[in-house]
Amino acid sequence: MPTIFPAHLKKYRFLQLVVLLMVLLLLVPVLMQHKIMGAITEMVMLDSLVVAAGASIMGRRMRWPLLVTWALAFGSFVAGYMFLSPAAAQMAFVLCSFFYTFFSFGCTVAVLAFVAENRRGVTLDALLASVAAYVLLAISFSCLYSLLVMLNPQSFNPPTLLNFQHPAHIYLTMIYFSLVTLTTVGYGDIAPISGFAQMFAGVEALIGQLYLAILVAYLVGSSLSARLLRDRKTQASAKTIP
Repeated sequence: MPTIFPAHLKKYRFLQLVVLLMVLLLLVPVLMQHKIMGAITEMVMLDSLVVAAGASIMGRRMRWPLLVTWALAFGSFVAGYMFLSPAAAQMAFVLCSFFYTFFSFGCTVAVLAFVAENRRGVTLDALLASVAAYVLLAISFSCLYSLLVMLNPQSFNPPTLLNFQHPAHIYLTMIYFSLVTLTTVGYGDIAPISGFAQMFAGVEALIGQLYLAILVAYLVGSSLSARLLRDRKTQASAKTIP
């Protein structure tokens, strides 16, 4: 089945995705009041779509749903800045967060499917894909938290100041909260208050712990399995030599 990336660029797909995701996280606090930050975010999300859609069999099956979801999120994002009415802008950004929640979770699943389908043992591609999926998972929950804040500003303490003309500070606060929750650092400066926020934060912390444990176990098992397979092939080749 054809892939999106050309053969000579395929080996760099997860490397460039990890780099772009990290750059995005570092740029958010610097450019969050500028509309160019939105354009940069959309480009990184589109890159995530391209990588995820061509990464695995599951990714290729999810290609069109991911594309449609990204298009809806992008359209809602643009509409949020075009609407003059605060109420219309609020609805547009709520829809944007809603669609991006599903989109980013879908990209995470597609990239993780690549790691699960990998049969070559522990490779640089598999490690970079695991890192990319981890960051995408944090972004997924940040979109979900942003949606909760937009629907109920009292979801977190202290309450996030809503400004739908410049919603980037909401995403900045929530990506920070998502990262410290996923890594179970838990500084405590932001606390979930509403029932949904508390449960989602608990689930994210649990996933963060299980992710690392399961990933390490899987990569070790995959490495041993690949080595055993190579040894069997070597032994079989030696037996066929007269």
